[in-house]
Amino acid sequence: MNHSKYKLAICVPFHPKIHGITLTSDKNIGGHFLVHSIDDYDFLENYSEIEEALIDTQHYYNDIIIEHHPTIRNYENIVHSDEYFKIDIIQEDVLDGQEYVGYLKTFWLRILQRKWKRIFKERQEKIRMMSKPKHLMKREITGK
Repeated sequence: MNHSKYKLAICVPFHPKIHGITLTSDKNIGGHFLVHSIDDYDFLENYSEIEEALIDTQHYYNDIIIEHHPTIRNYENIVHSDEYFKIDIIQEDVLDGQEYVGYLKTFWLRILQRKWKRIFKERQEKIRMMSKPKHLMKREITGK
């Protein structure tokens, strides 16, 4: 059993005209990501089946989708993106209206990756510069 507070899931941004709002819905659901599929032991094995079902759902909603979203300005671009359905690391929560939402944590990994790519590039550049004959001669003479 997975006791971690972080889980793998596929999340989609909430849209009131697609997902609907009831009298018991949380009033702040508009800016959340709804958890569509959450990890279990065979989540990654069945990912292709889940992805196919989600893509079919996306095509269905693309026919009836409203470009205007109450809180997300570029909602149409997000929905039509190739990365609309992707596995994210999330922290799951249940709102007062019993909606399962996820707080995306994957973006922290992307920030870390970008930072390390920059550091790696700088180190590679330094190594390249230090291997030039001028710098090799200086290091032979001074030892630094």
